[in-house]
Amino acid sequence: MQTIKLPYTTDKESYETIVKLQKEFSPIVRSAYSRFMDGISQLQVRQYLRSKFPGKDSWFLQSAVYEALGMATVDLNQKKTRIFGGKKNWLDRMSGKISGQKWKEARLLPVSTVGESVQHGNRKIAFDLANNAVIFKISRANHIKLQLPKLRKNYLKILTKLETLCKDRKTPVSVKISSTDICISFDETALAGAYKPIATRYAGIDLNPNYIGLVIYEEDELLLSRIYELTKLTGKSGKSSDSTESKYLSDKLNFELNEISKQIVDICAENKVNLLTTEALTIRAKDHGRSKANNRLINNRWPRAKVLASLKKWAGLAGIKYASVNPAYSSYIGNIVYPLPDPAAAASEMARRGYQLIIKKSKQFYPVTLPGIEYLRNLWKKDADWSLVFADWKELAALVKKSGLKYRIPIPMNGFKIFMSKRSRVTYRT
Repeated sequence: MQTIKLPYTTDKESYETIVKLQKEFSPIVRSAYSRFMDGISQLQVRQYLRSKFPGKDSWFLQSAVYEALGMATVDLNQKKTRIFGGKKNWLDRMSGKISGQKWKEARLLPVSTVGESVQHGNRKIAFDLANNAVIFKISRANHIKLQLPKLRKNYLKILTKLETLCKDRKTPVSVKISSTDICISFDETALAGAYKPIATRYAGIDLNPNYIGLVIYEEDELLLSRIYELTKLTGKSGKSSDSTESKYLSDKLNFELNEISKQIVDICAENKVNLLTTEALTIRAKDHGRSKANNRLINNRWPRAKVLASLKKWAGLAGIKYASVNPAYSSYIGNIVYPLPDPAAAASEMARRGYQLIIKKSKQFYPVTLPGIEYLRNLWKKDADWSLVFADWKELAALVKKSGLKYRIPIPMNGFKIFMSKRSRVTYRT
C-alpha cells in the first residue's frame, strides 16, 4: 500500500465545511475505537453508531468503522490504548499549558473515505488532474474542489495512471482529508501494467550504512553487479544532532536512498527481473560489537526501514515481485561462495534464497553443498584449525569467526562513478 500526501487549497466556505466534517467524524471514530477495544463485533459497532449518530452519511459511518478497526487492531496487538490528540497534548491540557480549544483541535481526525473499485475508485472522491484538482463529493448536491500544488513528475505520473484506473473501475483508492492535506492511499501493484518478466531472472540486495550491493542473476549466471557507496553522507558532521548541518545530512541521506531505490528498481525492470529480494530484518539499538562509529551508523543514522519500504513501493509500481527473507549468515555464505566484493557477495546469497524459496518453492534456505577443506584453504591461503568438523553453514560460520579469518572480500576503491550528480555525494561501481 502506498500513500501520497499533498497540501491543498480551497475557498473559505469549503474549508469551514471540511473542519465541520472533521468535528462530526472524529467522535464517531473514537466511539467505534472504544467499542472495538472492548471486544465488540464489527456488526454491533455499526448498529451502535447508527443509533448514536442518527442521520449521518452511511459511507462516512462505514469509513469511520474501518478507520477505528485498523487502530484498535494495532493497539490490541501491542497491548496499549491510544490517546486521541496525543499524550503530550493531554498532559499539557491536564497541567493547564494548553486551552480546551487547543485540546479539541488536537483531537480532530482527518475525514476518511474508504475506496471501492465499482464506485470509480471512491464514491466520495473524483480526480480532476486536467485542472490539477481533486473533487470531494460530500453529498450529491455538495461538491468541494481541492486545488493541488504543482505536482512533481513522479507524482503526476502515478496520479494520472490512478485516475484512469479509477474511471475504469479497476482499483480502489482510499482518502483522508484534513484541514490542510489530502492523503491518497492505493495498492501500488495496480499501477504495474503489463510488465512481462523473465521467470528465471532474479535480483538481490544487501543493505549496509556505507554500501548497498545489487546483483541480478539468470539461473546461476551473474548478469549484473553494482555497489553504491554512501560514506560521504553517513559520516559525522562534527556538529550536534539538531544542528543545521546534521539535519541537512540526514535529509540528504534519506533523499539519496530513495533515489537509489528508484534506480535499482529501474535497473531490475530494464533487465526483466521476476523477483527482487531484500533482507527481513529489524535491528534494534544495541552494541553491535564493532566500534562506536559503527553503532552510531546502525542505531542512529541508518534508516533501514525507510529503504526497505521505498524498494517495496517502487518494485510494486514497476510490477516486480518483491520478497524479504531472513538474512542469517548471508555475509558469511556470500563471501565464501561468490567471488565478488562483500556487498555484492552478500546480495548474491539473498538473491539465491529468494529465488529458491519464493519462485522455485523449495526449502533450500542454505546452499545444498558445503565447501570442502581444500577449497577453504585456497580461499584464505591462511592456516586455521580445519580439523574441526562442521556439519552445516552455521558451524562453518562459527569456525571462521573462531579462527579470526577475515571472510569479507574487500571492495576495490577504484572504478567508482558519480551517481546522478556531484551534489548527490553518492558514487557507484559496476
